[in-house]
Amino acid sequence: YSQYGGYGFRILFEQRPINVLFYNSNSFSQLKANVDSGGILNIFSDFKGVKLFEEKLWGFKDLSSVFFIFGTILSIILGFRTFFPIRNIRFLSEFIHLKSVFLYKFISRLLLLLGLILFYFFFSLFIYQLNDLNITMIEMKFILLYFAILISVLLFFFFSGIMASLIRSYTLGITLIIFLWFLLQFILPGIINSVTSIKADKLMSVYDLELKKIKILMDFERKSIEKAGISKQEKNNTTTEREIVERYFKHEFVQLQALEKKLEREIEDNVQLYHLLSSFFPSTFYLSCGNEISSCGYHSFLDFYRYVQQMKRKFLRFYIEKKFYSNFPRREMDLNSKKKVFFKVESFVKSDENIFFPKPSLPGHFLMGILILYLYDLLIFLLSYFRFKNILKK
Repeated sequence: YSQYGGYGFRILFEQRPINVLFYNSNSFSQLKANVDSGGILNIFSDFKGVKLFEEKLWGFKDLSSVFFIFGTILSIILGFRTFFPIRNIRFLSEFIHLKSVFLYKFISRLLLLLGLILFYFFFSLFIYQLNDLNITMIEMKFILLYFAILISVLLFFFFSGIMASLIRSYTLGITLIIFLWFLLQFILPGIINSVTSIKADKLMSVYDLELKKIKILMDFERKSIEKAGISKQEKNNTTTEREIVERYFKHEFVQLQALEKKLEREIEDNVQLYHLLSSFFPSTFYLSCGNEISSCGYHSFLDFYRYVQQMKRKFLRFYIEKKFYSNFPRREMDLNSKKKVFFKVESFVKSDENIFFPKPSLPGHFLMGILILYLYDLLIFLLSYFRFKNILKK
């Protein structure tokens, strides 16, 4: 059990099938942790601090981002061509009521946009089937929610395209819509990533965290030696040794986990900041939702972090019980026959406890983000309609 406690076991982060759509644009791709009886909590790669919030190059990297790029472009084109050229609309308005002209043209282009989204939806299901991935009912609900968010975001670009086409100057309208597209697709996501990355520099570093732990452990070791001397293998289940390890479990180990909890809260605060900033803009809100729905987002990391800490506490208790309270045959007890006496080590891991199964989730401030998005859609739609009426009345 000394070796078992020293080496411990690894916990693997099992990605969910839903992540196929978002594989290269989420917070991380692989995650694992080592749990032992020591004071260090290892999560590989070292995502416990700043690295989790490192600025990521965003672009044509997976199915969700590729479709988002081309989907927003096609949405703008469809919107821009809805009432262009305006002289054709004036001609139709002489035979059909103005409101009917607006609705007919608007609905016809909207159906094309919905057809594009349906194609993406069924193509995504085909990808899952092609790779023999079983989607649970919960995951399917999140996939449908993702497409509902996507529709709302593409409607924003569709309405923006309509509004740009109704600007008096054709050149100015194209210039503004291109600028808006670049601003929302690349500039604002980059700014938000930079802000959270800069704030992450103020997180407790892993070096400082482990240095504080070492000080606690060295202080514990000094006090233990003063009380019981240097421990020997054959005497590690004496009353004094048990008192020492119990004190460690109730005091020093609690201090070690409190340090981990402090870093966890700091990470969570930075995640909340990222979600808050992302909720104000359609493109960043879409990226934030996709990141969490993928089951490899910031929330999944925090859930994994908490799970590892919980398992570490349980494993340490298991290790103490087996090493200091169980009477196992020892090799020293069989010196006359000079035969090695072995005993079977009980595994701490039961079933699939060494595998962490994340769940898709929604980002923080989701309700605020979706309401802001709907408000954008409604506002631009109404502005487009009144602008349309004013142009035709002139």
